[in-house]
Amino acid sequence: MTISRRTFLSVGSASVALPLTQIASAMPLEALGKDPKWTDTVNVLVIGGGLSGLCASIEARECGAEKVLLLEKGAFLGGHALISGGGYVASGTKIQKDAGIEDSAENDWQDAVKRGLALNSVLKTDTRVARMIFEEQAPALEWLQKQGVKFEEKPGYGYGNAHRLHYFAPQGPKGNSAAIQALVKRAEEVGVKCELNTKLCELITETDRLGSPVVGVVAETKDGQKICIKATCGVVLASGGFGRNPEMIKRYHPYLEGIQLFSSPNATGDGLKAALDIGAQINITHNDLGGTFASSAVKDPKIRINGFGPSNMPLLIVGKDGKRFIDESRGGRYISVDMVTSKNFDTFWIFDKKGLADAEKWFKPLFSKEGIVGCYNTLEELAKAQGIDWENLKRTVEIYNEDVKTGKDREFGKSKLFSEICEAPYYVFEAQPVLLYTYTGLLINTKTEVLDTRDRPIPGLFAAGDLAGRWDAIVGLGQGGMSGLGLATVTGRKAGREATMRCRRA
Repeated sequence: MTISRRTFLSVGSASVALPLTQIASAMPLEALGKDPKWTDTVNVLVIGGGLSGLCASIEARECGAEKVLLLEKGAFLGGHALISGGGYVASGTKIQKDAGIEDSAENDWQDAVKRGLALNSVLKTDTRVARMIFEEQAPALEWLQKQGVKFEEKPGYGYGNAHRLHYFAPQGPKGNSAAIQALVKRAEEVGVKCELNTKLCELITETDRLGSPVVGVVAETKDGQKICIKATCGVVLASGGFGRNPEMIKRYHPYLEGIQLFSSPNATGDGLKAALDIGAQINITHNDLGGTFASSAVKDPKIRINGFGPSNMPLLIVGKDGKRFIDESRGGRYISVDMVTSKNFDTFWIFDKKGLADAEKWFKPLFSKEGIVGCYNTLEELAKAQGIDWENLKRTVEIYNEDVKTGKDREFGKSKLFSEICEAPYYVFEAQPVLLYTYTGLLINTKTEVLDTRDRPIPGLFAAGDLAGRWDAIVGLGQGGMSGLGLATVTGRKAGREATMRCRRA
């Protein structure tokens, strides 16, 4: 994405190069000397220019912070919002009301709790942060609209008991880019300063004691210079998760080792590491395997597979052994997770002539490139061409077709979209699971303050977006009541506001 306009704060000429001996795991203020030479001094410093960082920056300015600086590691703004599905979950919105949908945050919450308890028997942790996000998703969506972000006129259905998935307009990558461009424009209008190609190195604290206030950061410019920036009100960490850091994935979620990584290239855990270095508390969750997953075409990994396709058409999904491993109608998110848990990193999605029209609708990108979807006159030809165990596949299809006739899936209890796989030609495409976002983050409270290992807020440090953890998964709620975009907007606004208010309280 190209940002046509941006406000740029030049810090290179005023940079202070720090001796390497001063770059430690945690940098107390005293390490800078008696008279620290700051590159710049701001009220609120935001690390990360994705959705949460942009929201934090704009909100800080709107709440009265005179000087707000946003540092972005990459060459452009947008983060995960650019590669997301573009669906913002919210309940009780005007968009829903205009579409004739009666809903509320309380309805959404109770539904998510009910479905979570059905899966997990108990909720797994304190629910206050999750509840706060549920309640503020709708007001935050309306705030986005006031900033110039456009949404589709009618909400879609994801999970849960209501249509509450609000897509950026137009739905798809263009809508994602348009949303970010609107926020970049708004950030410039309110006076947010932005510096690209500048990465966080470490946080600066008043002392080296646990819980010491955060007063600034050490960052590195594109040309490798170390600079010091002071934040008089607070630092907001909105730098994303660690979905592109194989070492962190191995450390916190070893069962994901080897999976394809499709997170934003800059999601390398910089903010998490910097906060942990000063004693922040990590909030590890293994619920939902600790991340958001999708499926992509093996022959062209850039092509994402629509997760709602399997819920809306009849097909079989098997591994190389020719055996099913899931109720296909549960949907893409469950399928991707089951690929991981069953170690089926190479799967085959099979349908026949009757399913072709639906497949062309739901998996349209797969048909846009030659060679991704295979077509065969017989299932045996299909199996041999794709390297699938033919004898097992033959038996799998026989059992499946028999179960269709009886109306009972004896293997996985599939109860909808039943149709025999029996009419030539037969079609197949190869799919693999990919990791989009990580759910493990920093432990925060309802003010988005980062907590230390004693459960106490670290003064001057806030977290938002992916780095603040995916709270529906952390708590163990049913899917569909919260989205990453909603979480980013709510926590970003909250962090920007609370950082600004900290100065006013002082």
